[in-house]
Amino acid sequence: MEKTDYKEELFRYQRDTGERIVAIEQRVISIFKSVSRLEAHAEKQNGRLQKAESQIITMMTVGTVCVFTIPLVVTILMRYL
Repeated sequence: MEKTDYKEELFRYQRDTGERIVAIEQRVISIFKSVSRLEAHAEKQNGRLQKAESQIITMMTVGTVCVFTIPLVVTILMRYL
């Protein structure tokens, strides 16, 4: 192999490697953008889920209180009326 052939081969290898690295970097950037969008969406959904859970807990608490107080109120009203 002559010296010029070796240099051309080396230059071609470096150019191809550089192109591959650029392509990989672009894919990585695209993946990170997708992941950041997914994280933002997950945070949004977690906020909605926490709000829904707190509403369910509030409704269960009100329901439990009503289950005990309504019969008590009805019993008191029936005795004194």
